[in-house]
Amino acid sequence: MARGEAGPPRSDVEVGILFATDPPATLEAPQFAIEAALERLLGAPVQVVPLNRASADLVHRVLRVYRRRPKPSPDVAGLSGSAGRAGGGRR
Repeated sequence: MARGEAGPPRSDVEVGILFATDPPATLEAPQFAIEAALERLLGAPVQVVPLNRASADLVHRVLRVYRRRPKPSPDVAGLSGSAGRAGGGRR
């Protein structure tokens, strides 16, 4: 699970996103566009996991890590837009 350690990525980046509405299970789903944009930005493979359909275990692990983190500043919180809250996680 991503824990904010500094340094270059060692492998892929995993991002969990809770969407406002359950994204479609098609190639037009928004997580694929988000993955592509993050891969270009980070220069590393990215996997976006919609938390709307994630297992209860994964959601629990994401929430446990999210609750330990400091609250984001209003500037950062406004970046989420329609994607909702974000957290890191591993399948």
